[in-house]
Amino acid sequence: MQEFLSETHSQIKLRLHNQHNYPPHFHKDLEVIFMLEGSNTVCHNGTNYVLSAGSAFLSTPNTIHSYINPPDQCKSLLLIVDPHLLTGPGARLTSTAPCSPVWNDPEKKSAVWPMIRFAYEYGQSMSRESFILLLSSIISIILDDITLVSNTHALRTEQRILNYCQQHYLEPITSEHVAAALGLSRSHVSHTFSNTLNTSFPTYINSLRLNDAIRLLAETKLPIIDIASQSGFTSLRTFNRIFTDHFGFSPSQCRKQHREKELYVPNFIGNEIHT
Repeated sequence: MQEFLSETHSQIKLRLHNQHNYPPHFHKDLEVIFMLEGSNTVCHNGTNYVLSAGSAFLSTPNTIHSYINPPDQCKSLLLIVDPHLLTGPGARLTSTAPCSPVWNDPEKKSAVWPMIRFAYEYGQSMSRESFILLLSSIISIILDDITLVSNTHALRTEQRILNYCQQHYLEPITSEHVAAALGLSRSHVSHTFSNTLNTSFPTYINSLRLNDAIRLLAETKLPIIDIASQSGFTSLRTFNRIFTDHFGFSPSQCRKQHREKELYVPNFIGNEIHT
């Protein structure tokens, strides 16, 4: 998810996802999580929500949100799309948001889930216009009968803090460094993390580093000591301790679990769609 933390996307992305542990982030696109299996806890503007299979989560542009589940505890489809591309009610999400970010309508699931599965399985062969129309229809069904409210958050300070951290988390960064670089007080930075982002500064920085470590464990054969260093940790011992405390298993166990799962290919798998 690191590439989604602050980047503006010109493409539509729809991918199968099973890693749901991301620190607070924001971007200029609409992000929708369609839960397939398991459960997931999300923090949206400082409030925690629990997602279950069959529900969906909508994060509108420039809204700070995070996911706090261990890896591989659930499975979902992740949609990233610029709401300016959508038609119908979805186009209004450029400046509005649902009263609740969680959608779970038993009566409409039978319509939404076949459509999102079709989009995932066959979107690669569809024209861009048809694919956008299909996504717009899905979002329109979800937003039907939902009240939308203004989505104007005064997030400039929070965004500056997150952006700075995302650019420097591989360095020996402290809250004092952030405060000095942005012309803020240390207490302001700490208050932003504890009260607005619902976390602490060290936890947030470690979450960014752990996301890098998870990716390197899954995608490379680098020794774990090298992964610790490349992820911004000062020692292997510190990395092992923080990783195990955060996820409940060690880096070596994580790599072993990933390799075992590579031997099994679930039915609901396809190529990531970029249009």
